[in-house]
Amino acid sequence: MNHLRLEDARRQLGLSTMEVWVDYFALGGTLDAIQLNGYLRGDGDICDADHNVLVHALNEVFLARGHDHPLTYRPL
Repeated sequence: MNHLRLEDARRQLGLSTMEVWVDYFALGGTLDAIQLNGYLRGDGDICDADHNVLVHALNEVFLARGHDHPLTYRPL
């Protein structure tokens, strides 16, 4: 259910899926925007490395807005 927590975080931050994808891709994520959107909607899983890049992208926005980094990384 990790995707649900990440989708909730995206909504809490008020970001579109495309805005999240741009940040994710800039950090080295390998999924395209359609695949990332599918994951956030619960269509399958992604590898741990891509999950962690997505978590990092969201956590950076939380930090930039003065919040803690609430999302946890998967062990590699």
